[in-house]
Amino acid sequence: GGASSNNLVYDFWKQKIDDSKQNIIYHQPLTSVAKGAALYANSISVNSLGIQSSIELKNVSTYNIALQDTGSDHKEILINKNLPLPITGVKQIRILPQNNFNSIEYKLIQFFDLTEDIQELGLITINEFPNKSNEYAIEIIVENKANGTLGLKVRDVNTKQNIKFEFTKKKQQFEYNFEEQYKLINSFYINNIT
Repeated sequence: GGASSNNLVYDFWKQKIDDSKQNIIYHQPLTSVAKGAALYANSISVNSLGIQSSIELKNVSTYNIALQDTGSDHKEILINKNLPLPITGVKQIRILPQNNFNSIEYKLIQFFDLTEDIQELGLITINEFPNKSNEYAIEIIVENKANGTLGLKVRDVNTKQNIKFEFTKKKQQFEYNFEEQYKLINSFYINNIT
């Protein structure tokens, strides 16, 4: 976002718009966090109930969270990025009796944008179906929680009974070694003090 602070960009758009109908608000993205912190600090008051603020801070969904059928490249977004947490997304799947299959598999994925790298979080495998003789529907429920974790549930749409499933976590390419990171952080010197 830093390039948007450039005067050339500002001047370019100023020439493109009609000043009588539109106004350019000059935004400095590098100071937006500091401005937000200042607005929040200004909203804090102390009263008999303790420290309170008129501004409510909420976590948001950082990524788009989607399901991808293992048999195709189609991705269905269940939770869009930048929505307040907690938030839940649901995918309904119609099961037809003539479909002879033993399991259904979906990849749980996350991404900022479809043009960027898609991160596979794991594989949802459903092996047990409540009714193989009649048409019915199941739903996969994904909850993005305020504590930064995801919750998964699979259930029968009509009875609301939970259906057993397996979730195989994708082994990440890079594993974090917290002990090594801790040593690295402690090896830095700030003002000659460790």
